[in-house]
Amino acid sequence: MKRRLTLFITVVLPLIAPHRLPAPIVEEGKQTPAPTESAQPKSKPATSQKAEASSDSSAPRRFDGTWRQTRTERYVEGSIQLPGTMVINNGKKAQLTIEATFTLAPGKSWPGSFLLPPPYDKVSPISAKLIDESTDLKVEGPNLIILWPPMRLADWAPKAIPSQAFEKLKGSEKAVTYIQDGARLIATDGKHSFIWQRVQ
Repeated sequence: MKRRLTLFITVVLPLIAPHRLPAPIVEEGKQTPAPTESAQPKSKPATSQKAEASSDSSAPRRFDGTWRQTRTERYVEGSIQLPGTMVINNGKKAQLTIEATFTLAPGKSWPGSFLLPPPYDKVSPISAKLIDESTDLKVEGPNLIILWPPMRLADWAPKAIPSQAFEKLKGSEKAVTYIQDGARLIATDGKHSFIWQRVQ
């Protein structure tokens, strides 16, 4: 089970929080030549209107809103609840909050390589609020790419645990790809995918 928990901290949690992903392949559309002075149409042709609608569909602002995810992972050692909220504003700024709760099963302890070293490996429950903010947003094809800096520990409990013990949860700078599917956002690394639901 220690191996599964280590896999969780290195694969699952970074996807709910940031995870480095390769940029998707995007086909470049052909540019249409600018109209000459003698050919200035009074109204836009239907093909031009369709092209504008297509470009609007890939604008960053279509990802605007509040997105949430609730996920629970269960292990022999215990369970981890990871509700998250992500807010995207004007296609230019994104804020991420994850409130993790780690609960041990009776008589178990957390592997030190996964979460906390002794003597804190037997503490339960443990809560940690992690926040992040990015202004590095860009659209590539139908996807939104956000470059997240390392997360910050905003709060935790119990306070008997020093904040430095949570360093493994902060991660490092990572790029995340989000794919919009109606009222959902899918974060994926090609092997694992997680769903964010629009709530506003």
